[in-house]
Formats: sequence, structure tokens, C-alpha cells
Amino acid sequence: MMSHVNVGILMICVGQAVEKQQINKRSIILPAQLAVGQLVATSSNLKTAYGNKDLRSIKDVALALVDSLPVIGDISHLFQNSQNSFDIIGALTTVNNNLKTLSEYIKNIETQVDEIVNVIELSVIKNQFANAKREIVNCFQNFLIFVKIPSSQANQDRVESCYSKFAYVRQIGSLLLNQVLTIQQNSLFDQIIKITGYCDWEELNDVFRFLLGEYIKGCTALTASEVLKYGNDSTTYKDECQSTLLATSFTLTKMFDKCKIEPCLNYQKAMINILKKDDAANITSRLQATFPWYSTVLVVLNKTSSLGVALYNIESFNYLTLTSRGFVYRVLIWSAYNNTLKSGPDQYGIEFNENEVESIYNGMNLIQNTTNERIVLDGYHENLSKPNVVCNHNVNIDSDDIENDSNDIEDFLTNNQDITVSLPGYAIAIIIGGLAILVLIGLCICACMCRG
Repeated sequence: MMSHVNVGILMICVGQAVEKQQINKRSIILPAQLAVGQLVATSSNLKTAYGNKDLRSIKDVALALVDSLPVIGDISHLFQNSQNSFDIIGALTTVNNNLKTLSEYIKNIETQVDEIVNVIELSVIKNQFANAKREIVNCFQNFLIFVKIPSSQANQDRVESCYSKFAYVRQIGSLLLNQVLTIQQNSLFDQIIKITGYCDWEELNDVFRFLLGEYIKGCTALTASEVLKYGNDSTTYKDECQSTLLATSFTLTKMFDKCKIEPCLNYQKAMINILKKDDAANITSRLQATFPWYSTVLVVLNKTSSLGVALYNIESFNYLTLTSRGFVYRVLIWSAYNNTLKSGPDQYGIEFNENEVESIYNGMNLIQNTTNERIVLDGYHENLSKPNVVCNHNVNIDSDDIENDSNDIEDFLTNNQDITVSLPGYAIAIIIGGLAILVLIGLCICACMCRG
């Protein structure tokens, strides 16, 4: 017969074992709950960032999402605890919905990206990308099914089967990092710039964002696959994904800096086409999207009544002007500097009639003053006397000719501040006609007086 002491010791040991088991279960469940909560938050933030086209936020949130994926290995423990108050089904349904929305955002820009890539005769890259994309889409779909019902062994097996497909994710990563894939071909983004003829940041941004979306999908599915196959401590795929995502910032910065110094002749035609658009607001938004490395000033005058503009120190800054009927009615100034200096020895600017203005966008924060119904926008450079490569062109809309010097643009610092404004053709005709009539009247009077 067991003594009361032994029974007591046994009960204590059993109690300790049960308590230890409960503590161990809680120690697994609590971090898993927190990590699933992080999955909910990061998937939601990623969906929002992608919809807002915010590449920096997309990258940062994607890093957090990938970092939280090892919790997948502990999800089954949450289902085993029937008394768990945490709504795991609801949380994972939210994750599933967020990632589906993200996938739709990626799909929405796929058509326009395909149009860009189709222009580029890169059959090797196109074939590699098509194969990689197909495998990533399949694995990501398996992951979404698993997240919806993670207790299903069949769903887990399908995600695990993707473990061998990481090479496809790595291919997308190589494109993202702008690496040269073959000896005969340029990197993808360099080839896009070469074919387009200039840096169109909106176009490059769309391609980059699309590739980044596909890479995030691949990393999400394959990181989960590794965890299900080898456990939470296996982080090979997660580490590589995070390393590549961090490196994408350098790719963007390098590409941005390269575009910032490209020659004017490369992008001049594109900038002129934007400047010709009807809506001034559309002009500024397109310029900001296409050439975000430049700050701009846009002056739009009434096309039918404009008497032109006057510029000074015109050899010192970048500008384009549109001319119709011999008179400038639009002026675009741009600079790689965000703001003008507020004072200094080297002044530059533009002057025009106040009553002709349709809109002014002053993205360079030039100093604006109005005197005698004339508006002056001016700013200052340092060391203006130093040689400076600038882009100065006038475009005659009536003939679509590009001119380096327009007769109606006066540099009024080099002309002793003598601002001359040409008259429109019809005004000149009226004046000449009036003078002719006066001459005829004078002749008639003289003839009458002679007869008298």
C-alpha cells in the first residue's frame, strides 16, 4: 500500500508536470499569437503601401512581413488549444484577404509593365521572367490556401512542395538588383532606359514595383515552405530575402542618381511633349512623376493674348519656352536644386504681364514680386560665372521647330534693363493700316489745298 507521503509526492509531481506542460503550451501560444498579430498588421500595411506606390514603405514593411513568417511553424499549436481566446481563424482570414488584395494590385500594373517589356527585345529575360513568375504565382496561391486552413495536412504539403522553387524567386531578385543576366545583354533597367531614350522614372518605377511585388510574393511562400519543412530555426530563405530587399534601396538610389545627370538632349523631346499638354496641373504632375529629381517652375500665359516674356541671365539656367504667333506663352524652368538662394551676386529670373497669367507653379521657391502690373520671379545662383551646362530651347508650336534663341525672349540684364515686349501680328497690322490711312488723308488734304 502506498503511503500518504508517496501519494502526496506523486500528486505534486503530476501537478508540476501538468503545470509545466501548460506553461510550455502557453510559452508557444503567446509568441505565436503575437506573431500572427504582426502578420495581420504587416500584411495590411504592405497592401496600403503598395496601393500608394510608396517603394520605400513597401520595402520596409516587406522586411517585417518576412521576419514574422517563421511563426507559421507554430500555428498548429493555436488550433490545438480549444480554450484559446485568440481568434486565430479571424486573424488568418484577414491576412489572407490582405495578401489577395496585394496580389490584385500587382496584377493591375502587370499589363502596362508587359507593354514596356514587350518593346524590349530581351527574349532570354522575358522567358526567364515568365517561368519564374508562373512558379511564384502557383506557390503563392498554395500559401494563401494554407493560411485560410492551416490545420489541413494537404495544404501544408502543397506549401512544403514549393521548397525546391527558390531559384525562381532568386531570378526575380537578380532583376530587381539590376544585375546583368547574360553576357550579350544589358541589365533590365538599363535596357529600358536605352530603348526609351531617356529616364522615365514613372515607367521605371512601375517595372520596379511590379518586380518587387512578385519578389515579395515568392519570399512569402518560400519562407513559409522552409519553416514547414525544417522548422522555425531554418531561416536560409528568409535571410536571403531580407538581404535582397535591403539591397533594392541601393539599386533605386544608384538609378536615380544616374538619371539625375543624363544629358538634356536625351529627355528634351519628352519634356516638350509634357509642356504641350492642355491642363497646367497635369503638366506639373507629369513632370514630377517623370523627372522627380528636378524642381520646376511653370508659367502658363493666355495663348491668344500673350505679349511674351522677358528672361535674364538666360545662359545660367535650364528652360523651355513654347511660342505661338511669335510670342512665348509657356515657360518651364527646372533645376536639380530644390530651392533658390534668397540673395547673392548672381541673379536670374523671368518677367511677364500680370493680366496674361493663367497659372504659376513655383516649385523652386523663386522670389515673386509684382510692380506696375508686371510679375517678376527671380532667384540666385552661386558662382554663376563658372561654366555651366544648361538646356535652353524655344519651341515654335506653329511649326514645331526647336530654336536655341527666340527673338521675343529678352535678356533684360544684358540689355540695360530695357524690357521690350513685341506686339502680336494683328496689332502690328492695325497700326500699319492706321498709318497708311493717315498718310492717305494727309495726301488728300494737301491735294485739296493745292487746288484751292
